[in-house]
Amino acid sequence: MVGAAYTQAVVLGEPAMVITPAIIFVLAAVIAWGRRDTIAAWLPERNR
Repeated sequence: MVGAAYTQAVVLGEPAMVITPAIIFVLAAVIAWGRRDTIAAWLPERNR
């Protein structure tokens, strides 16, 4: 996501297009936060 934002802002010269990767990042973060319990169930237990 950072690379996509950098490419759109610097290489392509379209700073307004940085919003697209930002929206995708926010959506992915919200989905991951909402599914954190089921995602944690996929991971092996940590012995502490």
